[in-house]
Amino acid sequence: MSPTNFIQSWLNAVGSHNVEAVLAHYTRDAILIPTLGKRMLAGPELRTYFKMFLAKPKISGVLDTIVIQQGMDYVVCSGQYTFSYLEESCCRKGMTKVRVPARFSYVLAPTPNGGWLIRNHHSSKVP
Repeated sequence: MSPTNFIQSWLNAVGSHNVEAVLAHYTRDAILIPTLGKRMLAGPELRTYFKMFLAKPKISGVLDTIVIQQGMDYVVCSGQYTFSYLEESCCRKGMTKVRVPARFSYVLAPTPNGGWLIRNHHSSKVP
């Protein structure tokens, strides 16, 4: 699977609201600096974060741009994606669609079967 397709697979897992499907994209010792979080996370903290993140109604992500840099035994993927989800409207009855443009960097480690796993993931809202 190409690194771009792997990132798309991660976005598809986010849209599925399936925490296990998202976590399957990470190494056991992965580090996450999350889009909607204030500090770096590791280990079981990733599960806690994704339970909160994927609980957002109708969450989905769209890959906007990506640049791939290949190293000897790693790949760095950098670019932008946009998350969308629904939240209670403060001014009207019902839900409002929220769009969160974000930038990202992933460090991917190759797997023996030719795939990838995320070792380091940084995502932040575009100011």
